[in-house]
Amino acid sequence: MELFCLDKNLELSSARIDCCIKNETRVNDEIVKYTVSFENKGEDCEVIPVAQIERSGKLNYYMIPCMIYNGNEFGNVIEPKKMRHEGKPWIFPSDRVGLPGCTISETPDKSVAFFSHNFGNECSCSVFDEGEKTVHRIYFSHIEYPVRYSKKSVFSDPVINTVLLKTNEKVEYVCYKYEYSKTKDYYGFNKLFDFANLSYATIRKPRYKTQDVKEWNKDIQIKLREDKDFGVLFNIGFLPDGEHKTGSETCEWKWRKGTKYEAGWCGQNLSIAELFLRYYKETNDEFFKDTAIKVLDTWFLRQHENGLVSALYDREFCDSEKIDTCNEGWIVHETLTCCSMLKELGVNVEKYENGVKKICEFFVNNTNGGFPQILNGDGSVAVKDGAAGAMLVYAFTTAYEYFGDERYLARCKQAFEHYWNSYLKFAVSPGGALDTYCVDKESCHPFVSATIKLYKLTKDADYLSKAEDLTHYLMSWAFYHDIEFDKDSDCAKIGLKTTGATSVSASHHHLDAYGAVYVADMLELFSLTGNKAYENHAKILWNFVVEYISDGSLTLHGMQRWKGMQNEGVFNCSWGMANSKNKGELNDWMVAWIKAYQQKTIYYMLENNICFD
Repeated sequence: MELFCLDKNLELSSARIDCCIKNETRVNDEIVKYTVSFENKGEDCEVIPVAQIERSGKLNYYMIPCMIYNGNEFGNVIEPKKMRHEGKPWIFPSDRVGLPGCTISETPDKSVAFFSHNFGNECSCSVFDEGEKTVHRIYFSHIEYPVRYSKKSVFSDPVINTVLLKTNEKVEYVCYKYEYSKTKDYYGFNKLFDFANLSYATIRKPRYKTQDVKEWNKDIQIKLREDKDFGVLFNIGFLPDGEHKTGSETCEWKWRKGTKYEAGWCGQNLSIAELFLRYYKETNDEFFKDTAIKVLDTWFLRQHENGLVSALYDREFCDSEKIDTCNEGWIVHETLTCCSMLKELGVNVEKYENGVKKICEFFVNNTNGGFPQILNGDGSVAVKDGAAGAMLVYAFTTAYEYFGDERYLARCKQAFEHYWNSYLKFAVSPGGALDTYCVDKESCHPFVSATIKLYKLTKDADYLSKAEDLTHYLMSWAFYHDIEFDKDSDCAKIGLKTTGATSVSASHHHLDAYGAVYVADMLELFSLTGNKAYENHAKILWNFVVEYISDGSLTLHGMQRWKGMQNEGVFNCSWGMANSKNKGELNDWMVAWIKAYQQKTIYYMLENNICFD
């Protein structure tokens, strides 16, 4: 390891700084912990303390968690890509990187990582090639360079902060080096994220009791119901006066005004229908059963002759409407889940079964390999590449279990193998989110669910191995430390802890509670493998999932948030969207998916006698 100091221009500093490794401790077979010291022997100075390691060998993979996955070459968004921007290495601060200061590089035979401990000290990191070597650096200050990624597809001026060292002042930092001799070409970082979950992240008790969250979520979902002249739908969420803007004392919470009814993805109409059937079983209140059935009926009014069902309801029903395979997957999976419950209640579900069969038959008979990202209503392809179809891969396991049609299992396997061989085996998951087209985490979760189910259905250990690899990729999108926010920020006011939050994608640098949807997958893998890292990951995900729910007393931006309200975006760094003040702000978008995912996970935990309270 090499230690040195840079000046504010990122050049070697001329200040008289004594640098040394004060302590070196082996943590486990893969990780060594270092305490490093920087002492000023001259006049007061502004410097950037740096720790650096080098490695040799031609890389086949590199990662900066939550930021860059082998160059972020998939997609068409203007965002940080590759190791350098206009010839200068990217440097990212710890409020963007889930494991502070972390960079990973892999050759076919060895994985190396360098990362920092976070005691409230900010750090930054870079990984870049230098001749025949690869350099990993931790900068013990906040740096965003050579430009700052400030909004989607927007770059701004860089930020370079220094550390003031007075005469004879000494500062110490802790960092770790990870080395793992690989047995396969990719996923050499798996044990690194096991360590992050087992020994690095702080596991806390959830802020709110599960039973309270369950009741609050139900109340919010009841308020999402809209009665239309043609049926019943759930609105996609609440906004100040129904618009995407920061609230104020003059605003009221209202249903979103546009793009407001969605079968799956953000709107989760059919998941909420499933939940209403669960509420009926608990209460015998006909309102819940009636609502669920009417929502199912309403969506299947929009089924094309070819089998496809509209993804969005407030758009024209026509041959040119856009239908994504993410929503089609949710329709198949959730409709069949509802059918199983309705049959138990003595309800005839033949029309829903036939509707799902038409969807499945379309994809069996008209597609090969992976599923198109987006289709037109007439069945033609609008966007071919991407992994929105990940949810459809999982849905075909549900269809196979329900109908017993071997063709459905075969189509699932075929699609998964396409995605695995095209993207996933290279530790990159592409473009599952529908509002961006880049490397992301959202597309990976259904693949994890699908491989777990395929393992259970086939007993093929290769699926379990792939599920574990994909799960560690998902783990790389989580935060394992708590960002310090300015005392006047929303996050500081509510005491928000970021451990367990998930970064959205390579182009959306904010945090969300998406981990709610795959807590169950983590617990399933823990039961199948005994690896406690999965259980711990489920715990830190769940802790954040309920971290910033309103208990009814929370007022932000002049608006009191109802019990159970929870916004989609936590702005953890100097990246923002329209109307965002950036770091430390919560937005005012109370979207349906968070409540649906939480509630489904709560029922999973209740059914399996699991409680994190």
